[in-house]
Amino acid sequence: MINILQREVIYLWYYFSLQLEQIFGYWVLGMVLGSVIAVFAKERIHGLFRSMHGKRLSVFGFDSVNRRAFHSGFGR
Repeated sequence: MINILQREVIYLWYYFSLQLEQIFGYWVLGMVLGSVIAVFAKERIHGLFRSMHGKRLSVFGFDSVNRRAFHSGFGR
């Protein structure tokens, strides 16, 4: 019985360590990008949403915001 539990613990440790190794870099990248966007693009994002206030949205919802963002150089 102890042998089975030991194998299960080893399997779970290996499984979770492998998962962590595979996603850790992307997690850190997401944290860094989220922080950069929050600091440097906050006003531009708020401006896009303010410009959307009171307007009818298209079927796709943010179509007007996407056009505004494209023309204002947000994606450059």
